[in-house]
Amino acid sequence: SYFVIDTDFNLSATGVIRLGTSEPGAEIYDVGFQFNQANQGVRASCTQYPPAIDGDAIPRFMVDRVRIEGAWDGISVIGNSGGCRIGFIEVGALNVGVDMDGSADFVHTGEWHFWPFGFTNKSTLLNGVYYDNTTIGARFGLMDGLNVGSVAMFRCYMHIKSNATTGIPNTFKTIKCDGDGARLLIEGGLNTIGSLYSTKSGASTVNSINCTSGATTIADYQQVGLNPLTDIVVAGGALRIAG
Repeated sequence: SYFVIDTDFNLSATGVIRLGTSEPGAEIYDVGFQFNQANQGVRASCTQYPPAIDGDAIPRFMVDRVRIEGAWDGISVIGNSGGCRIGFIEVGALNVGVDMDGSADFVHTGEWHFWPFGFTNKSTLLNGVYYDNTTIGARFGLMDGLNVGSVAMFRCYMHIKSNATTGIPNTFKTIKCDGDGARLLIEGGLNTIGSLYSTKSGASTVNSINCTSGATTIADYQQVGLNPLTDIVVAGGALRIAG
């Protein structure tokens, strides 16, 4: 089943679906969201829909087997949404696919796939906006016990914010960055990454890893591509790559 969201939707809403606040937490499974975006190439002219799923300050919610197509923002998890779990998701969003910041308890994720779902038949929008190197797949701020399974990103990037610091490290099992624009931006936090894979074309314009603060350990790193830029840039913090 799909929710179809057109340009007459209330853009001041907090989300297409607002999860319930009662314990033990709301659950949403096996649904899709289809947003209507005009085929134009200017980011500022895009319809800035609210997130498909609003989980802000919702404890222990569960999301699984959800596809989001053509969105501006995918899933918002701002504020204390401790204990939540976001399992298998496929997200095509122009701005931010998943935005998480402020959970004061363990947060678990499954397999996340960020790809231009809903944009592939709109070449002007795809090339002018989604591929402009500013599309964020996943963004993480302050989290107490973040445990991420696998993240696969095509021509968008993962952002670990400067406030992403607690006593419990953020853990990421696998991060796959595919295509130009796909990269890892680390601005803070204690982060451990099992494996990071990055592939770039012969016309690479961004680095694979850019670290400015925090302390991050990557157990295994692989970079593939023709004539890439400098793969790794460390301008602050500590970055350790074991293999």
